[in-house]
Amino acid sequence: MKKLIAIILPLFVFIFACKNVEQFRKPIESLSADWEKATTSFTDAGTLLASVQGSIAGLKDSLVVDPKMKLDANKLKLVDSLKSSFMGNFAGLTEMANKLTSMSANWQDGTTKLAALKEGLTSGKLDATTLTQIESLKSMLSETNSTTQAVTEAANASKTSAMSIYEAFKAAIAKK
Repeated sequence: MKKLIAIILPLFVFIFACKNVEQFRKPIESLSADWEKATTSFTDAGTLLASVQGSIAGLKDSLVVDPKMKLDANKLKLVDSLKSSFMGNFAGLTEMANKLTSMSANWQDGTTKLAALKEGLTSGKLDATTLTQIESLKSMLSETNSTTQAVTEAANASKTSAMSIYEAFKAAIAKK
């Protein structure tokens, strides 16, 4: 009887442990696939934002009025207003870049946690906090996807706005 228990007990523990780990396989694999897609989108949003910032920075330097040019008071107010709008637009991009930078550290931390879950799944060693960790990472994923979409849309809108302001500025100082 003791020999039977000695053989069956480890087998039972092994089967129970495997079953315990298997319940997390699908959620972890699904999260991992979604995480990879979000990482690509997050990186693309950062690249887009940097590109738009570079383009707008180049235009910013050309928003100058030749001191020899005589503009009436209304034109000067318009030019100053356009410059102000342009600078506000540029400042908004800088805020977005700072937000992405701070999120990047959190994202890297989440990536490390996901890698640990995948390793635990492979080794068959996941603990009682696994479900909480998965839910926390899903929440981070959702927040990052929302932010990435918002940054992408805002960067594109900012570029369009900057170009409109730039064209209006050039038209305002054009000699007629």
